[in-house]
Amino acid sequence: MPSKLLRWLFSKWFFVTYFALGLVYYLSLPLILGNLRYRDAAFQTVGLMTGSDPFTFSKDIETNVFVWLLAWLIHLLSWLLIPALIALVVTDARDEIQKTQRLNSDLARLAAEAGFNQEEIPVVLKELNSEMEKILAEIRTGGKT
Repeated sequence: MPSKLLRWLFSKWFFVTYFALGLVYYLSLPLILGNLRYRDAAFQTVGLMTGSDPFTFSKDIETNVFVWLLAWLIHLLSWLLIPALIALVVTDARDEIQKTQRLNSDLARLAAEAGFNQEEIPVVLKELNSEMEKILAEIRTGGKT
């Protein structure tokens, strides 16, 4: 169970859930409480989603248990947002490194099967990587160099 929760926390679904809760909060606040305008609801929603304490808005929201709990949930998730963003960056970097290592390993094996000796393989890999970088740069720029 904890590993599933961590996987969810460090996935894109965390962000989808986070912004969906913010939208629910924004839309439901004036409807449930009745004494707030959408402009005030937007201010509170942005405040909670950027880490403000629900006690800041307690005068307006503490009368309704649903709104109060939703505010605390959004507040808690806002404090988990930065670690989740960092985890996404680290995970993407790790995946990219693993892909590069697999590619280099496969290219080294291919070079060995093609008859290159062990001393020539690093040179061949360097040349292949250089050529692939040139091709990728050309693709990214749309053929313009």
